[in-house]
Amino acid sequence: QNTPDCLAAYIEMSNIYASLGRKADADSALRQAIFVLDRMEDALFAESGRERDATRRQIESLLANP
Repeated sequence: QNTPDCLAAYIEMSNIYASLGRKADADSALRQAIFVLDRMEDALFAESGRERDATRRQIESLLANP
């Protein structure tokens, strides 16, 4: 469950909801993405070269935009 694929799926769901004008559902999917992100193993980030905090800030910035 707490995998990069799962994280990507929630972000994609958010994009789809946003395109349909369903902001509450889009935001909910992003909050779920943060939940998944916070539970992902650190090793997954070491492998990808990304930082957890940077990824989290990126998702949070999507939540902050109306």
